[in-house]
Amino acid sequence: MARAFNEIAKPNDSFIHLREFPGLRPDSTDLEWISKLAEEGDWVILTKDKNIMKKPAEKAAFQTANLTGFFLDKTWQSMDLWAMFSKLASLMPQILRLAVESPRGACFKVPIRAKDIQRL
Repeated sequence: MARAFNEIAKPNDSFIHLREFPGLRPDSTDLEWISKLAEEGDWVILTKDKNIMKKPAEKAAFQTANLTGFFLDKTWQSMDLWAMFSKLASLMPQILRLAVESPRGACFKVPIRAKDIQRL
């Protein structure tokens, strides 16, 4: 999905999957990629990994890194890939707007309905 969104969003925005991020291995831990992105600065994260904000070390690292995060909530878990892509594409304008308008480090819970995106 990251590659598809990257092609669609050019040249204004860019997307990259963590597995393809320079300097990270496919098996990098949450703490490793959070640290790497903190070094780079000003990243926005979109993830289905809701556990980042539940694990004390990962949550603290994420907050310290000042990364903006969009966490897909459990309503996304039952969707197949194409339904997820379609719905996420429809929400992307709002996600991008919030990413730009919100202070660095803001985090959001993203349910399937756009009107329900809420700041954590």
